[in-house]
Amino acid sequence: MIDEAIKKARRRKSYLANKDKISKAQKEHYLRNREKILEGQKKYYEENKEKVRDTQKKYEIGHPEVIKRAKKNYKLRNKGKIKEYNKKYISEHKEQRRINKRVWRSKNKDKVKNQKLRMAYKITLDDFNMMLGKQNNCCGICGEKFIGIPCVDHDHQTKEVRGLLCRKCNSGMGGLKDDPVLLFRALEWIKRA
Repeated sequence: MIDEAIKKARRRKSYLANKDKISKAQKEHYLRNREKILEGQKKYYEENKEKVRDTQKKYEIGHPEVIKRAKKNYKLRNKGKIKEYNKKYISEHKEQRRINKRVWRSKNKDKVKNQKLRMAYKITLDDFNMMLGKQNNCCGICGEKFIGIPCVDHDHQTKEVRGLLCRKCNSGMGGLKDDPVLLFRALEWIKRA
């Protein structure tokens, strides 16, 4: 096995050293017998799939920068082709993609929740859980234990998160437009009765 690898390395080194000296006849021979050569390569691949895949994996692991560069170059050279393929694939597999997304979301609920929190409020799931712990799993206004998922209360002007509220308190705050003047008037109104 080791001797075979050494011989292969020597052949490769010899080829690289004499690459420019390859005769016109050799090139013509390859072009004339291209189909036969490709057929032989295909047959070898079919007979040695696992060996070929292992060799490819080892190369990819040992040369990540080369692989990355090759992929980037391929994408740059074939932008239109890739875009067309993706468009065709998406249109042909709409239902399957919808099912796959649903399955992925059900398996990765924390990732989905984390993404939603980051996009809407610029906080992570860890921040959310930390706030939940600080508030002892209770609403920041009424103090009742949360039933269901707590709402993230935030200032609509500054986008700063204030804490977690139950759905009723959050709806009340939203109904009063987060306006302290309206909240004060509502308090006065309640005292009137």
